[in-house]
Order: sequence, then C-alpha cells, then structure tokens
Amino acid sequence: AFNEAFSDFKVCPEPDIAVGQISVSEAESICRALENKATTSETYDIVGVVNSVDEAANPSFGNATFRITDGKSFLIAFRCKGMDGARFTNANQVQLGDTVVVTGKLQNYNYTPEVSGGYLSDSTNPNL
Repeated sequence: AFNEAFSDFKVCPEPDIAVGQISVSEAESICRALENKATTSETYDIVGVVNSVDEAANPSFGNATFRITDGKSFLIAFRCKGMDGARFTNANQVQLGDTVVVTGKLQNYNYTPEVSGGYLSDSTNPNL
C-alpha cells in the first residue's frame, strides 16, 4: 500500500501550487488509479519539497533519485534530470528542503508512486 513505509513525509510544509501545477497528493491519487507498472500518457508539473535523497545527483549519469512531499503524501522522482532536462553536474544540486517542480509522466511502479522520465522545471536550490 502507498505511504506505509514512509512516516517522515508528514513533517514537511505544504508548498504553494501555481496554476497548471498539481500537488504531490494529487499526483499520488493519479498513480493509485493506474494499473501496476502503468504510466500516464500525460505529462504533469508536480510541486513538492525534497524530503529524502535516495541517490544523489550523479554527474556520471546526470540524474538523481529523490522523494518529494506536500506534507500529506510522497512521490519518488526516479532518475530525474536537472533543470529543463539538463544533466546534473554535482551532488549538491538536489538537497533536503528544496522546493521543486518535477515535470514528467506519472507511474505506479510496484505500487509506489513515481515520476518517470522526469526533470526539474523549477527549484529553490541556488546550486542549479
């Protein structure tokens, strides 16, 4: 089931959502409605706060894996690229507490909500 393994996501503040963007909770609901391992055909802009970095931004591969939250739900940005699809160039380009907009298709991967083929389209991180 969703969220059972993650109790720390509730300590993050809820970020502001602009027109055309969706919250992590909305993204999770979309993922939950998908069949296992299914991906949306639509691309979404999901706003959240980084609350866990599973794989730091890796210059060799140019991507990172991290979790974002809205204080209610979580979403994994799996092998996410940097700003506007550029490669990450150093490990400090995704940090805990960054407010980010991840753009990509949503996926229900083994009953875990993920952004597939995503990239950052906005971030409060000054290292980008």
